Amino acid sequence: MRRTLHPFGDRRRPARIGAGIAVAAAAVAVMASPASAGTAGLAAKPGPTRAPIVLQDHIEMFGVDLASDSAGTAYLGWISSANGTSDARTVHLCVLPKGASACAGGIMSTDSLDHAGARDIRVLATSTGHVTLLWFHDTAGSVNGPNGGRVATATYQRGGTLSDGTDRFDAPSFGDLFAAANGPGGTIWTLTWSTVNDGRELQVHPGFTAPAHNLTTPYRVIHGWLAFAGSRAVIAVDKDGAIGEPVAYTSGTTSFPAFKKVLHTWNLGGAVGMVGTRSGVRLAAGTDNASYQPVISKFAGTSFGPPHLDGDTNPCAPSSHDLVTDASGRVADASAECSQVAVANLANTTNAAIVRFNTGGTPAGTTPQIATTPRGIAWVAWGIESNTADKLKVVPVLLPGLETSVTHSGPGGTVTVTGPAKCLPAVQAPVKVTAHPAQGFHLAGTTLKLAGTNVHGTINGASIPPGASRKLVGTATFTRSGQPAKRVWPR
Repeated sequence: MRRTLHPFGDRRRPARIGAGIAVAAAAVAVMASPASAGTAGLAAKPGPTRAPIVLQDHIEMFGVDLASDSAGTAYLGWISSANGTSDARTVHLCVLPKGASACAGGIMSTDSLDHAGARDIRVLATSTGHVTLLWFHDTAGSVNGPNGGRVATATYQRGGTLSDGTDRFDAPSFGDLFAAANGPGGTIWTLTWSTVNDGRELQVHPGFTAPAHNLTTPYRVIHGWLAFAGSRAVIAVDKDGAIGEPVAYTSGTTSFPAFKKVLHTWNLGGAVGMVGTRSGVRLAAGTDNASYQPVISKFAGTSFGPPHLDGDTNPCAPSSHDLVTDASGRVADASAECSQVAVANLANTTNAAIVRFNTGGTPAGTTPQIATTPRGIAWVAWGIESNTADKLKVVPVLLPGLETSVTHSGPGGTVTVTGPAKCLPAVQAPVKVTAHPAQGFHLAGTTLKLAGTNVHGTINGASIPPGASRKLVGTATFTRSGQPAKRVWPR
């Protein structure tokens, strides 16, 4: 998806054909998502492509996260203990190639280094399938000083085994690992939280060996996010126990100024997400009114611009966001909306095409997590209540296509073509042409063609080669009142 899509395509000029006849045409350039491994097959409806896979049952979860590589393989990491207990916590990894019906090689596990307190797992994957699992745990020194916590890692290389856990650096005692991200020069940056100063202290670790940056937040925080705009780290936080408080942020490379507000946002008790894309950092939050509809803000330079409604008008507003990106440049999001998981494809990073499916039970244990491939194939994980504890599920999902419309006016009236925007996944996508005659004209007929072939109702995204573009052209023929149409153009 490295080419820029111009939605107006090769918009045609209206033409008069003979006495009393006028023709207008409009076009949308339809561009398929880029290739990823194993994209063959017929297009299907957006949404889950099979029954969910139950990974563990009767467990208590202490963190779940997903990542993917360029081959389309997803990596699901989580920390859990059996039978609903809070001790004997273990780190797990499930490798999910495209089309998998179970974890490749089974569920891999490693010691958490803290059976009573390990938590907050984060999963990072490179394009070549090198995976790093990071998590937080306390030590016996946590009760005696401010830096008794540790951030630990375990690694996996595609086709290999999960390594033992290793402590990487000291962290605040009784704190949390809020976020981790791949930073400049192949470093891994982390954001940890401390209970010091009423929960208003953060530590930014620029790699495993560099000194940490200590930050003070404007309020007691409950969540934090970390993403990169080039070499600039962007950090966002939300206020503990608040709904109508704006998200706060800071950004920097070697130092970080005081936090500022992202204007016209509400954090909605944790319904926030942030990710760095090829187009820049995007932040999702709630709009600052009682509709609670989600908005997207763009980070430009050193600040966030005005938020933009993403088009999700569900009366049950999202109670979480997990924003991710892939090599296509899109933003994808998985969120909890009452008893449903909402999966959004923001192909242009600000507007959402959404598909929803039921959780299959009462949500519990974790908010929905997502990882995607450039072709628009996702894995989504979530938790529900089980008989005695919780259950972890994962399912493959086809992302929906984002729609766009182009309208062109001519002497006889207007014609509008609606079809897929750029980065169309391999799904059936709705298309249509509508026309409205001008005063003194009647509509004689319309046509809708994809690359010169008539289409009706939907187009097959899988029929367009990955990364290729096709023109969707709608044509309307208008006749002046009282004069019959004798010729229609184009033939």
